[in-house]
This record gives sequence, C-alpha cells and structure tokens, in this order.
Amino acid sequence: MRRLTGAAIVAAVLLTGGVTDAASWNWHLPAGVAPPPVPSDNPMSAAKVELGRRLFYDADLSLDGTTSCATCHGQHRAFIEGNPTHGGVQGALGRRNVMGLVARVDQFE
Repeated sequence: MRRLTGAAIVAAVLLTGGVTDAASWNWHLPAGVAPPPVPSDNPMSAAKVELGRRLFYDADLSLDGTTSCATCHGQHRAFIEGNPTHGGVQGALGRRNVMGLVARVDQFE
C-alpha cells in the first residue's frame, strides 16, 4: 500500500466532505444491525472509508513506524486479539488487552 504524507492526509480529509448523502450510504450490515449515527453535516462517502482504511493499516503513524492499528486489531479476529496483553512499540510489555473496536451506541447513553 502506498504511504500517505501529512499533506496528502490533510488533502484527503478536506476533499471527503459532503460527497454522499448520509441516508444513501450502503453500510452492508447484517440483518438486524442498525447503522451507526452519522452527523448530518458530515455524511459518509467512499473517500472517507478509503482514508480510514489507509490510516488503519499505516504503520508510519506509530512512534517507530512499525505498528499500525491493524497490528493488534486484526480484521481476521473481528478487530480484537485473543491474547491477554499485547506488546507495544519497540517491544514494550503491554499492560492491557486489545479492546474491540465496535461498541453498541446504547452502551454510552
């Protein structure tokens, strides 16, 4: 995957606003799963999804350029990790487990 520079990230964020109506975005969710809330002034778009994917897998954003979000939040494990803890940047011992990335909205109400 091609690396993004800081300027490219800023440009991508600026270009992603208002491309798609929030109601028309197809979330591809299983039956019975409600789509997440989306601010009316910041609708979803394919460009935003692509930017999020690039940032999630970009190890250059870590302290030493070796660890991306996906390093611990493995897509093949539903974005969690099965280990009690995970090592950090430069082999530092982890103190916490890798939390899942998806939470129900009603957990925070």
